[in-house]
Amino acid sequence: MATGRRGTRVLLLDVHEEVRDLLRDRLAAHADFEVISATGDPDEAVALSTTLQPHLLLVDVRRLENGPAYCQSLRQAAPRSLLVILSSFLHAWERPLYESLGVSAFLAKDGGFAALLAALQRLAASRLDDTR
Repeated sequence: MATGRRGTRVLLLDVHEEVRDLLRDRLAAHADFEVISATGDPDEAVALSTTLQPHLLLVDVRRLENGPAYCQSLRQAAPRSLLVILSSFLHAWERPLYESLGVSAFLAKDGGFAALLAALQRLAASRLDDTR
């Protein structure tokens, strides 16, 4: 799925195929991002994270059996990746738990693509600043 472009390397996990395909296509249209993989399979996403070491992991945890444990698995697989939760619904009490597991940001699916793109661009810029 890699395009050969240089940019923030994104691995996308969303169990909803339509959402995943739309996000992949919309992000891939921006030179700032290279979608290196998009999957609906959580186990595959962990394996790909280990192999591909993306800059950014964009993950919808809402449909996962155990979102916090899954985030720990992703952190272990790709410790230098920014872990971003993308969800249409997240309880306020969940945020501190996910932050303690290394989640960098929480983005709303229903906030519109322009807002999502702007937030991802800010995160990518902060990642670049941290590596300098």
